[in-house]
Amino acid sequence: MYCEKCGYTQEEETNFCPNCGAKLIRPVAMPAEVKEEPETETAAPVKEPEVQPEEKTVSEKKKSRKPLLFILLALLIAAGGYFGYTQLPSTKYSKAVSAARQYMEQKDCASAVSEFEKAFAIRPMDEEISDDAAASWNALAQDLIDQKKYIEAAELAETAAEKVAEKSRNVLWETAWTGYAEAAKALAEEQKFTEAEALLEKAIEKGYTLDDELKDVKKEEKKYLEIENQEKFLKKVAGLLDQEDYELALEAACKHAGEFQAFNLMYLDQIPLITAIDGNKKIGVHRKDAWYTIYYGDYKDDKRDGNGIYLVCDKTGVLRYYAVGEWKDNLPNGKMKEYRKFYTDGKLVKDQTITSTVVNGIYSGEVEMIYEGKTFKGSYTDGIVDVIEEKEDNGSRIKVMMYSEDRSTWVWYTDERYYSTPFGMIGYGAY
Repeated sequence: MYCEKCGYTQEEETNFCPNCGAKLIRPVAMPAEVKEEPETETAAPVKEPEVQPEEKTVSEKKKSRKPLLFILLALLIAAGGYFGYTQLPSTKYSKAVSAARQYMEQKDCASAVSEFEKAFAIRPMDEEISDDAAASWNALAQDLIDQKKYIEAAELAETAAEKVAEKSRNVLWETAWTGYAEAAKALAEEQKFTEAEALLEKAIEKGYTLDDELKDVKKEEKKYLEIENQEKFLKKVAGLLDQEDYELALEAACKHAGEFQAFNLMYLDQIPLITAIDGNKKIGVHRKDAWYTIYYGDYKDDKRDGNGIYLVCDKTGVLRYYAVGEWKDNLPNGKMKEYRKFYTDGKLVKDQTITSTVVNGIYSGEVEMIYEGKTFKGSYTDGIVDVIEEKEDNGSRIKVMMYSEDRSTWVWYTDERYYSTPFGMIGYGAY
């Protein structure tokens, strides 16, 4: 058989050219005239050769894959376009702002700030979002202040102020101011005055108006040092009283009275000044009438309660007075022994020792007084003297308040006020 495509001659009958694979066309012979003959026997049908499916060539296979490649390429281009769209700065900005505001609604300020930072990375100091961003940062800084992390709060507010637009910075600067002010105050309360002052001075250099706060810290430092000095003095007095050197302790207290007064005038809120010595035993400065007094003994809740020594500090030098006895609810209550010395021009003119029972510092019951070497006795009711008797003395009628033990000497006054005025300890009644 002859291949019309490549010219190859094939002797065997086949449907395809073994050389090029083209389909072969068989020549058809014209039939000769056949005489009819009587039908004798049916011949078996001739079976046509089975046609095999046509195989595709390499080029045809390549052509059939092209549509699939075009589809894949189109999908890749579409995906790349979408990815590129999502990576556009404007798209990333909008996405971050939207997320930030959703977090704000949920009161998740930390996450909101994180998203705002992404937005500011694309559009620095953008006014459109600065107010919201400042509010979120400020909320975080306020949380730090509530946790007493004052420096962290101030630094966070300052950092945030550098990122937002100028119109939105004031709220952050105010929070930073608060952070520095509170930090300095906390340091001062811990007596770290040098650190507090350095912190405020540095903040002032940055432009914060903290001059008044700096003055307050310096004032507190001065007050602290003054209190420290007073406490040292009180401990010295306590040491003398522990040794029962009452006269020397009283002399020191009277000389120091002027300093107590100056201290009180400068720090009116500080009196009483109480210093712990041992357990419930303390020493403190109190004020009674025109005098500053020192009490050394038992306290309960910073009130004089128990046994104690009471000194009156008279800077004029006229009076030297101390008492030893019982106290209750910050007042003299119970048995009391008083030591009184009165001076005129530096000379002792009266020296008394009085033993009594007092109620809130007022004499109640029997009273014994040692004066000029003699012991006198009398009694009082609610501070008013119980007159023992009236008698004539050199033509005058007098009221006897106390008699000496041998009744040879008595105490009396011509002024009727002494018989109607409550008497008691110095600072609590007439004396």
